[in-house]
Amino acid sequence: ASATGDGLQYAVVIDAGSTGSRVHTYRFKPSAKGPELIDDDFHQLKPGLSSFADTPDKGAESLTPLLEAAVARVPASAQSVTTIEVRATAGLRLLPGDKAEDLLAAVRRFLAKYPFTFDDSS
Repeated sequence: ASATGDGLQYAVVIDAGSTGSRVHTYRFKPSAKGPELIDDDFHQLKPGLSSFADTPDKGAESLTPLLEAAVARVPASAQSVTTIEVRATAGLRLLPGDKAEDLLAAVRRFLAKYPFTFDDSS
């Protein structure tokens, strides 16, 4: 993340757990020693992403309230330079066959609708 008009940096992390999904929107102050955390805006919802194993697009759409919270937290001028990551827990990774990858692919497609910078390799 790079500094924005307010001089702050932002990062968004979605934690896709088996019992619920959460979003952390971090604000950082740049410094010579590296970014200093100012705060973490936290929101969560249930059920978890793995509950949508058979309906991956609905699973991706279930993240809408979390993503809207992140959009509301990050100033518009900073959104295009704010990174977003999705972290999956063991519950998602343990889904049978290609179900986990299908869910994550649906999430990747869904994230493309948002202004954040998504690194598909994470």
